[in-house]
Amino acid sequence: AGAFAPSTAANFKYQFTAYVNFCETYNLDIFPPVPKTVARYLTLCADKPLVYATINNKLSAIVKFYKLCGYTLDTDHYELDLFMKACKRQLSTASKPKAPLEPGHLILINAICDQSIPENRLFYTALIMQYFTCTRKSNLLPASIHTFSAFRHLTRQDFHFTPDGLIVTLPWTKTLQARDDVLTIAVADVPGAIINPVAIYRQFVTDFPLHSQALPAFSLTDGHKLLILTQPMYIAALKAHLSALGLPADAYSSHSVRRGSTTCMYQASVDHKLIKHHGTWKSQCYERYIQPSYRDKLLPTQKMVSHINSLFGAT
Repeated sequence: AGAFAPSTAANFKYQFTAYVNFCETYNLDIFPPVPKTVARYLTLCADKPLVYATINNKLSAIVKFYKLCGYTLDTDHYELDLFMKACKRQLSTASKPKAPLEPGHLILINAICDQSIPENRLFYTALIMQYFTCTRKSNLLPASIHTFSAFRHLTRQDFHFTPDGLIVTLPWTKTLQARDDVLTIAVADVPGAIINPVAIYRQFVTDFPLHSQALPAFSLTDGHKLLILTQPMYIAALKAHLSALGLPADAYSSHSVRRGSTTCMYQASVDHKLIKHHGTWKSQCYERYIQPSYRDKLLPTQKMVSHINSLFGAT
């Protein structure tokens, strides 16, 4: 189990259990692997409104399950192969990403967020820091108070103020799990800006000092009680504020913040290499998060026309 990240291990366990339960329910042999049995299981799964990638993920988990048990599942078997090809043709291959959170949303949320309430102050500070650091929720906050880890989640001591702004240290990320490097994200201090993330976090830690810097970055003491912001609390607060603004809350999640942050960097003409580094991506998958605006979509033809004009002269 130590070879996998906790989330990966949990996903495999869920997939294994579902497949084994299916075999037991229909009195089908689990060992040795039978491609037709796997195809039947995936057919049952495909009856639900799933995308092709989800079916493929289930198949990959079953392949790994058998490999761990010393068996090899023949994924090229004609029945299983034909089924997967049919899924790819019939099921949607497009993911349904959450809507990106735009800069205007941050300003509107600030206008309606009563930050005299400690829970709201925690939420808004975390929202701003996630947006401008483009961090994953798995880094930003613990899933619960009991699952907090100073190694996995941001603590007060991971934030270092500098003359130019703020340095955030990430000892662990989804793409850096072997402790073979330490990633840092720099956040610029821009005095007088409509939204200055450095000033917001500095004021937060000034107003709510903690006795230990190893405590969660987004926690505070309310009287004698330590209040720690968790992922469910954060997502619930985000959806509540968006609903109050008349927006469809179900269209947004914590991933909307990271996706919106990426789009904002793109629209601000940040170099793609810097976007990739800032968001701690190892691949080019961040490009899927970018939501070009209508004006962005006009640029290719505008530049084509300008190029042709420069070659042959405008009429």
